[in-house]
Amino acid sequence: MYLSKNLFRNKLLLYSISALLSFTLHSCAYDSSDDNYIDIKKPDGNVNISIDLAGVNQSQTIYLYQNAYFYYTINAGGKNIIAQKFYLDGKELNTNPQDGGTYLSTGIADNQIHDLKLIMGLPTGTGSLAEYAGYEMYVGELNFKVKFVSSPDVNLNIRESVDENNYYKVEWDKPKDYDVECYKVYKGDYMADNLVATINNPDQSYYVDKDYVYGYKFYTISAILKNGQQVSLTDRFTARHFDITENNFKTERISTNEMKIKWTNPNPYPCKYVLKYGNNNESKVIEGTNEVTIPVDKFPAWSVSYSLYILPANADVTQYQTYPYTYGYFSDNQFNYGITYGADLANNLLLGLGFDNLVKYNTSDFSIQSSVKHNLTLHTGCKVKVSNKGLVAISDLSNYVHIYSDNTLSKEIFFTNTQGNYFYLNNANQLLIEQYTGFDLYNITSGKKICSKRWTPENPINDISVKTRISANGKYIYALCAEYLPEKHWAELYELQSDNTLHLIQTQSNVNIKSIEFNPIKDSEAIIQYNDNKFAIVDLSTGSTITIDGAFQNIDPFTGNLLYKGPEYANSQYNVYVLASDYKTLFMKIPLANINPYSDAGLYNNNLIFNGYYLNLAKLTK
Repeated sequence: MYLSKNLFRNKLLLYSISALLSFTLHSCAYDSSDDNYIDIKKPDGNVNISIDLAGVNQSQTIYLYQNAYFYYTINAGGKNIIAQKFYLDGKELNTNPQDGGTYLSTGIADNQIHDLKLIMGLPTGTGSLAEYAGYEMYVGELNFKVKFVSSPDVNLNIRESVDENNYYKVEWDKPKDYDVECYKVYKGDYMADNLVATINNPDQSYYVDKDYVYGYKFYTISAILKNGQQVSLTDRFTARHFDITENNFKTERISTNEMKIKWTNPNPYPCKYVLKYGNNNESKVIEGTNEVTIPVDKFPAWSVSYSLYILPANADVTQYQTYPYTYGYFSDNQFNYGITYGADLANNLLLGLGFDNLVKYNTSDFSIQSSVKHNLTLHTGCKVKVSNKGLVAISDLSNYVHIYSDNTLSKEIFFTNTQGNYFYLNNANQLLIEQYTGFDLYNITSGKKICSKRWTPENPINDISVKTRISANGKYIYALCAEYLPEKHWAELYELQSDNTLHLIQTQSNVNIKSIEFNPIKDSEAIIQYNDNKFAIVDLSTGSTITIDGAFQNIDPFTGNLLYKGPEYANSQYNVYVLASDYKTLFMKIPLANINPYSDAGLYNNNLIFNGYYLNLAKLTK
């Protein structure tokens, strides 16, 4: 075996500015007998290599995470690297270098600059025993200035505002004591596909998002540090907004088949809307306004749903379903009067009778004005009647009728037992109680029965039934009589004299009359409903008659307008009509929904009441 006379360990020099590593060979003198050695050629004293720090400038401070991978690639000119060691501030780190880098675990995050040194060894290629023994190699060092970041997650104090055009603006604080290269803004989490903006100006610590107008949106803001190996300072933020709720919507029926939706948007961002509605998912684009008119079901409608999508001002409306939305419902107005209701003309109110209270409703919008406890025990068949003078009559569970001086119910002035029969309170301070074969008439002021009449059948073994009505002023009493086996129907009209006796004015034989009512505000006017789906309005003082096809419903006690169901109602075409008080002018035709269509309809101050809903006809445009 021959040993090289030039047994040595070489010291290598680093030139870091040029990114070239220059290794210089230094030899040592060794005295020995020339007989024991053979001279070999001394290796070249300079070895040049280069290092790539994944694009980082090694001459500047490098940002690294305190526990992260340190990426580097060494070009050793074809030589193998046989040893690598890292030192931080002179202390060796426990590392395991691999191709492409090594994991550095420092645990340091003091925002100070530290010295990182990489010492490496390369073979000399002499083939000497010293080289094989590890005593001969090129040794060099790389020195870096580094600053460690504890974690990518920091508090950037993200907040929101609007720019000068009211677009949504996300702002944050520029990280202190760090050199920022740029900011990256992501929608959602930190993913390349979610990148929405790169801000190359490190002093621009805000982002204006013209695409955010409503709903949930999650932002990730990353401050990319200069000269860092994938090092960033990251914070996350969820956009805050004011919800558009049912309280922001105002819906109203504007015609028999249209409704208007208005809404307020508490968020200031420029936007447009798409409204989706109807069973076929129709849609309308709304720009520059916060209201829209759409078709609506027949009255009364309930739970008509719609969805309002909120889009950025420049959005493609064909993609509206990808944007956030809110929703609402339309229902016609409900009139929750309780058991029954009556018109209080003296106070321009409707009185709703409930099981515990008498509720007073404003007749313009049916809002509750007040209520009073009545202290009566009631059932669902109890009634409330109100005279045009404001007297109030209420029947109770025991079939007693209680009459009060006004709607405060503070003074009861009369009561009597009705036996569960129909009763009527007129404007002459009289109470008519219908009996099966006649009627009784009371003077409320005196509490006395002032008139009574019974009818008897021609054949004593037969039954007879009598339905009676009295005019508002107490002057006229109509009796509709029916006898059976054989069947016989007739009507008698009486006039009540000053001495409370009855004067028969007219008898009609073999009548085809279903019912008779008096006009609540015209004393001499009666409405006679016939069985053949016609009714007549008769002026009892003149005998003039107006006959109309259909089923009479009521005279509006506030306006005098007349409500009736059209003749086609019997053929499942549920239309009601309102005639002006002259009974000639058609005020409005209203198609009704097919819900309990045989329920009675009522008209009060031009509010149509049907199946517990009401519709202000005066507000309809057509």
